[in-house]
Amino acid sequence: MIRYAITEDKLNAEIDAISPTWRDRAKDRIETFRTAQKYDEASSMWGEIKSVYRTLQHDKCGYCERILEDKRDIDVEHFRPKKSVKSFIPTNQPPYPYSTGGAWDEGYYLLAYHPQNYLIACKMCNEALKKSYFPIAGTRQQNDDPKQMVSENPFLIYPIGDLDDDPEMLLEFVGIFPKRRYLSGHENRRVEVMIDLFELDIREKLLIGRAKIIYALWLALNKYPQDQRSQDYIHYLTSSSSAHCNCARSFYHLFQQDRARAEEVAGYAIEYVMENRSK
Repeated sequence: MIRYAITEDKLNAEIDAISPTWRDRAKDRIETFRTAQKYDEASSMWGEIKSVYRTLQHDKCGYCERILEDKRDIDVEHFRPKKSVKSFIPTNQPPYPYSTGGAWDEGYYLLAYHPQNYLIACKMCNEALKKSYFPIAGTRQQNDDPKQMVSENPFLIYPIGDLDDDPEMLLEFVGIFPKRRYLSGHENRRVEVMIDLFELDIREKLLIGRAKIIYALWLALNKYPQDQRSQDYIHYLTSSSSAHCNCARSFYHLFQQDRARAEEVAGYAIEYVMENRSK
């Protein structure tokens, strides 16, 4: 997971360029929800601005960093669910020794059309895993501005703009596996919940994808380090437009600091790729 840098003004300008009336229509719908005290409409219109987030995120899932080549796999995801929120309990492991917030029937209906409550995500992350979960450490709030809701202390990380922590300051990778940068505190717990909710450490498609990135990066770094094409390729693999670039950047930093350890990690990644060639 990485941050996709953009200011609120720039994001609004990009939306206006796609659909000049969208934000005004969105405000009207929010007022309707405010009066009804719930999200309720016959049809939605966030699909009109989907291309803004696809371009900003380089057609990558905001949670798992897969490149989404099939348009049918691309959802406009509401970071805070617009309808009722479910209570998140991790599966296949003991419950957390801390609260992640309970269920909330009300839902975040005032954010149903807020541009800073959107990102694009793959259907696996959005529909199969996140669903209507939104775990928090604080108290839920009904507000029409995400900037006023930091006291909720969400466990999930919002990757668009600078509303939230930079994901790479909390989450890194050791080889193909995600790792928490903080050993304790809310930052540590955020990454623990992110990894568990999106199954970032066990989804085979993600592990294979990261292994292939490390394999390619290792060859470019170690075999042909002075070749300009290799330098360009290294730059691409570690850029925000590349799949799994947090993983690639973590490996690149390891290579710079400890080449012997990087060789071990690359060897494991190459072996993993070879063992899963048919997948």
